[in-house]
Amino acid sequence: IWYRPAGESTELKRLLTDDSGVTHSLSIPPPLIRQEHIVAMRAAAERLVAPQFRVIARLMDVRVLQPFYDLETPRRGFGRVAVVGARQYGPKPVRMHATHTGDVAIAGRFMPRTLTNPQSSQFIEPALVVLTDPAGDAQSMREALNIGIPIIALADTNNETRNVDVVIPTNNKGRRSLALVYWILCREVLKAQGKPASDSDVTRTVEDFDAQLGEAAAR
Repeated sequence: IWYRPAGESTELKRLLTDDSGVTHSLSIPPPLIRQEHIVAMRAAAERLVAPQFRVIARLMDVRVLQPFYDLETPRRGFGRVAVVGARQYGPKPVRMHATHTGDVAIAGRFMPRTLTNPQSSQFIEPALVVLTDPAGDAQSMREALNIGIPIIALADTNNETRNVDVVIPTNNKGRRSLALVYWILCREVLKAQGKPASDSDVTRTVEDFDAQLGEAAAR
């Protein structure tokens, strides 16, 4: 088995058309594959696949042509992003962001094995993590690395970003700066989802994301 790209409206349509001119929608039965395509597949096997597989390709009497389609979705799935904030001033903006975007908030202490132990009552399976501080959220970073998911992190000049896939340079210690950054992230995610349609439609303010001193001390 090997995969080759084919334009859906051009080459794929040609490959799925049999000798009688009928174009099959999802796949084409092996006996109906046109001889010219079989010859081309044999030549491609000789040219593209490893030597040990060329031998197998030569011995095969039947060729199977099965399309695999790349599907695109107009919106991302909810709950597939975990937003982590353990240190002071982080939990409030993290919760606000998650509340409005549908992301999963891990605010406050990150329980070990949250991402790696299916037996844990707090186990989640995100496709992406956003860290407020690579140092303060080091446990969640280690677990994200273990399961091989991308890491986005807010980082200032004191942070080590070697294992971070996308860095958002910012002051990730300050109360107001965290409120502003998470408000911007929330706004842009909502705009990507089509709600709101523009900046002027945003109803929440930076102050709504701001962890007041009393809140930070009581968390």
